[in-house]
Amino acid sequence: MIIRLCSIECDFSHPFEERTTPENRSFCDDLEAWAKVANRLWVWNYNTSFSSYLTPFPNLNVRGPNIRYMIANNVRGIFEQDVYNTPHGCFSPLSGYLGAKLLWNPNYDTELAINEFLTGVYAEAATPLRLYLDLFHEAVKDPETRMGIWIGPDVPFLTDDLMKRADALMDMAEAAVAHRPEVLERVRIARLSTDFTIMERIRALGSAAFDYDHSRFTVMPSVDFKQRAERFFETAERHGLLCIRESGGELANYKQTILAYMEPRQLTPREPFELPAKAAPGMAYRYYEGQFDVLPDFTTLAPTEEGTAQLMNLAPVQEKNASAYALVYEGYIRIPADGIYTFSTRSNDGSRLYIGDTLVVDNDGLHAETTATSFEALKQGYYPLRVAYFQAGQNAALTVQYAGPGVAYQEIPADCLFHDAP
Repeated sequence: MIIRLCSIECDFSHPFEERTTPENRSFCDDLEAWAKVANRLWVWNYNTSFSSYLTPFPNLNVRGPNIRYMIANNVRGIFEQDVYNTPHGCFSPLSGYLGAKLLWNPNYDTELAINEFLTGVYAEAATPLRLYLDLFHEAVKDPETRMGIWIGPDVPFLTDDLMKRADALMDMAEAAVAHRPEVLERVRIARLSTDFTIMERIRALGSAAFDYDHSRFTVMPSVDFKQRAERFFETAERHGLLCIRESGGELANYKQTILAYMEPRQLTPREPFELPAKAAPGMAYRYYEGQFDVLPDFTTLAPTEEGTAQLMNLAPVQEKNASAYALVYEGYIRIPADGIYTFSTRSNDGSRLYIGDTLVVDNDGLHAETTATSFEALKQGYYPLRVAYFQAGQNAALTVQYAGPGVAYQEIPADCLFHDAP
């Protein structure tokens, strides 16, 4: 009989043996317990984000320690699952090379393997690409970092500054091999990850993808975003990228999504509402205990608790020992000037944002911490605002943000929020 364990819930930014997360501690406890009683112990391990193959997944430095730890605990079979249904995941060839070296010789030097591969495949571009890899691995050193196998481009360790530096290093890598067309193509394939991640981060935040004319309420795709998208799809199609994630995500469908996203838009501005005479600062909230997989019809439910809060976040549940619940915030938002406003929710699990009765941001469903964004043309004044959220268990997150003319992208501040006081 073979006993097989899976590391599917683990954090892959730190070695298992360091036990930096509850999931890693649990996996280590299970592994070490089975090691005492099983002589045919196998592990199914993971080396990419299966929900976003092109999102950087800086786990090269933990590969050796994890394999050695498993072998030390009587593991006799290790299956390393990586991107398998398309070529050209984020540095997939390097991942495969390192994995082969370590499975053959668990003590093989990781630094040596990385440098061997980069020099052999990318020639003069090896140095900027090594700096590129080091940049991402440095970003996940913090013990608080979490990197599971379902991360996306908006994972916290991928900051705008980090991606700007990564983009510059890719420019350097291309320049270094501009005289060698075959090697240049390999660098451009490696750059797919950078371009995809930057595009998706821009789409999550919304504002940087477009040029806004606030006086005319028009939205046009930015030149930079359009050029990056064109470069990404030209390279991806030329080299046979099939999909961007394990399930669905076919490249052709993703391309249609991006093309539709870049369509110029003429928006009709909404007219403001009259603020109630008894309006008071903050948002009214309703808290519901229960297990949900999607946002429910709240008109059929009785709230467990009601109150007010300054911001739309998880403050009302901080003192509760609840793992499954829902929140609804309701009130008014003050819009300071006419123009195009970007609204987003970042949540784990689902959330939705409404202005009046209109659904503006749809971030519903069971998912990891994810940002969804949309925009509306609004005139100066007050508007009914409602945010609904549910949490099904484990990690929870909710932030509601906006941007507009003269307003930097930020959490919607307390001085812009009001509710109808009784």
